Amino acid sequence: MSSNPDAVTSYKIGTVQKNLLLLYALPMVNETEKAVRITRTSNSCGCAVATPPNHNIPPGESVTCVVAIRPKSLGNFVSRISITYSDDGLNAEKTCSFIVSGAAFRRVEIDQDRVVLSESERIFSLDVSYPLAELEGQTPSVNFLSPNQSIDVRLNSACDSPSGHCLDIVLPETFWEKLPNSEAALVLVSRSRSGDELEHSVRLVNASRTEIRPRVSTVQAKVGEEVRFRVILKGEELKRQDDDVRCCIFADDIRSNLPVVVSVERKLAGAIILTVSFQVSVDVYESSDVKLAWWNGKSKLGESKILFANR
Repeated sequence: MSSNPDAVTSYKIGTVQKNLLLLYALPMVNETEKAVRITRTSNSCGCAVATPPNHNIPPGESVTCVVAIRPKSLGNFVSRISITYSDDGLNAEKTCSFIVSGAAFRRVEIDQDRVVLSESERIFSLDVSYPLAELEGQTPSVNFLSPNQSIDVRLNSACDSPSGHCLDIVLPETFWEKLPNSEAALVLVSRSRSGDELEHSVRLVNASRTEIRPRVSTVQAKVGEEVRFRVILKGEELKRQDDDVRCCIFADDIRSNLPVVVSVERKLAGAIILTVSFQVSVDVYESSDVKLAWWNGKSKLGESKILFANR
């Protein structure tokens, strides 16, 4: 409140996240020679609302006015907040105003958390609600992280998704060959210019591969003893040649000549329960990483692990 009630103070708050409530403390000083009483407040839009701490301000005193900001739409916003007051002399009401402006963005949002692919598919798209690239020309960086894998990520702004933005993901040719399982977890990391960050996990599922349970078979045996355990295989590959399911042992990534007996215990729709047995050799027992590579005819189904609990 000053002797010039027509003065307008502007506050630029920069970029904020859409629908995120922010509170700002704006100073108000009574520069007149009389105490003033705030009679009402108004705002030009609902994105910013001012709440004075009290309605009576002595001359020369200052108070802090709390402004609540919650942008409800994307892009630039401007809100004019007006505070109407009068002095103790009951003179005509006066109004002081300040303007709050900024821009609202939306964090990356991905609807999919699971993508099913065949062995031959290397390219797929994710529909995203992308942060506004128009904000000062800044486009957030987007990367996929996967151990020992180089993945190409491209922003596609000409796709048919509701948001008009897609991320085209291009997998390397050896992507599934380097993964022993039928699933892979990829993590998308997005950072905007304002420092906002979001991580989103996407699970890739290879529909051509077989689900192997358990992934880790824990056994108790010593060198020369026989181990026997159960494994369940489930997948489309089993519907064609489930009589030719076999496995071999890899000890520290070296194939062992140890014979492995695989017998069918029970067949289900798209699944098979197997009993696996073999005699523990020295090289297998002393290895730090023991795997079973599963095959059905000429098709590799996947891998599982063996853990010696008594070692």
